[in-house]
Amino acid sequence: MTYPSNRSKYQQRLIREGFAETRIKLVEEAMDAMIKALCYMDGRNIKLFWKKSFPQRLRDYAADSMSYDPTPKRKKKDEKLPDKGR
Repeated sequence: MTYPSNRSKYQQRLIREGFAETRIKLVEEAMDAMIKALCYMDGRNIKLFWKKSFPQRLRDYAADSMSYDPTPKRKKKDEKLPDKGR
């Protein structure tokens, strides 16, 4: 199977593994950001980071950031828009 030449090797790997094409760019960007963050760490922080497995780090991150919801709040169905003095 061939893939468009505009796909990176990593994106092609994800597609072969069955990832949805609509998700691969974001996964690649997240992996790139993680690799960069790890590369900037000194030895002490690298050791601290790897005291836990990467899946555990992901679970910790998800658990700790569940209270933060970056999505904009939508008005409830029965909620009226504020009167702007008109």
